[in-house]
Amino acid sequence: EFVHGNPRLASAAAKSERTVADDFITTTLDENGVLSSISFTNEDKFNFAYDVVDKIAEKTPDKRAMLWVSRDKREHTFTFGDMAKYSNMTANYFLSLGIKKGDTVMLVLKRHYQFWFAMLALHKIGAVAIPATNQLVEHDFTYRYKAAGVKAIVCTSDGETHLPAERAAAEFPEIVKILVGAKRDGWYDYNSEMTLCSDSFPRTENTPCGDDTMLMLFTSGTTGYPKIAAHNYKYALGHFHTARYWHNVDPNGIHFTISDTGWGKALWGKLYGQWLAEGAVFTIVEEAVAENSTGTKALDDLMRTLFDELLHPVFSNIGKFGTIMLIAGVALIGLAILRHVIKKQKQESEATFN
Repeated sequence: EFVHGNPRLASAAAKSERTVADDFITTTLDENGVLSSISFTNEDKFNFAYDVVDKIAEKTPDKRAMLWVSRDKREHTFTFGDMAKYSNMTANYFLSLGIKKGDTVMLVLKRHYQFWFAMLALHKIGAVAIPATNQLVEHDFTYRYKAAGVKAIVCTSDGETHLPAERAAAEFPEIVKILVGAKRDGWYDYNSEMTLCSDSFPRTENTPCGDDTMLMLFTSGTTGYPKIAAHNYKYALGHFHTARYWHNVDPNGIHFTISDTGWGKALWGKLYGQWLAEGAVFTIVEEAVAENSTGTKALDDLMRTLFDELLHPVFSNIGKFGTIMLIAGVALIGLAILRHVIKKQKQESEATFN
């Protein structure tokens, strides 16, 4: 994330307007605008998909939720109204395939926008989402299928990730296989079939919330096999203060976390906290930032724009702006920023001494 200005003042200004988070979260700031306390209410009834995304969609359906950039650098804006609609359609689609409350569903979707549709849909159904990286190989899938009792997998067709996922699933013929982005024998076709479903999925007295299990993340497995870390529906609330008071999310701005959706960072940098703060997220697919791809220039241009139009004016007026927040989730972005900072400083030094 890239923010200039005084984050304390920005946070205080954002807090002055009531948001959907206020029904569940109360914060107190000290005389300097620094967070001094946070408390939660009604969390036993909290469901992120209904209480955040759908609520924002009700009051401001055209408010931007995501700016998404494809591998060929086409931009698409998804509103909160879109997120509510397509998550409802996805929820009905999943139900039609037999996915129900309590089932575990793996999501291997890189940075496809369908990840957000699927996550929200699973939250509405009460099925347990298991985000996973596309770097998994066959034995990784086999282990996760067994450990989590996976009922379904929603997988990208980009690259070859679906192949080891399919081979591993041969041992578990009951697993429902859903492919995003292409058609393949033995897999359901998400892109064409989801669009046939109703866009209504109302909340009921059986809608999951509170202590119901919402999410499973597999640890890195540094000292052994990866272990399951399960989280309930209250988990999303815990990322509000990360987004508001660390990421300094602006309800009228755009937040950029580059993380792949298979990693935990995506959940607190590209979803829960940002939308609780009613900000938009920016997502660019992997192929647009991969080495030796035509999209490498896209990242280079993005970093140059960020520095020239945002960071450089701040660095040049450090006394005026005070605190600067630069949060880079991976080395690629950090190095790209550093490269342009050094380049700009070198150019200015040469201009000064020549």
